[in-house]
Amino acid sequence: MKVFFNPSHGIIADVIESALDVTGFYTGGLIRSSNSKKLAELAIKNPELYNGTLSHSQGSAILGNSMKVVNLKGKKKYYREKI
Repeated sequence: MKVFFNPSHGIIADVIESALDVTGFYTGGLIRSSNSKKLAELAIKNPELYNGTLSHSQGSAILGNSMKVVNLKGKKKYYREKI
């Protein structure tokens, strides 16, 4: 079992982080918090990381945004290899 947690930096910082990740999810991962960046970096190194991963509340925004980033990086790599 893998457990990731989001340390709280206070209510204002948490609201800003959530807003970044929710906005980033709907803009295709262009905007993201440091937490989703870190999770995306881990997932790029270990593609099996997302298997069996559950998230709740702010974690859903972090997870979803990191998945968008990983997906974008995969597409860029795919397109470079095809050309």
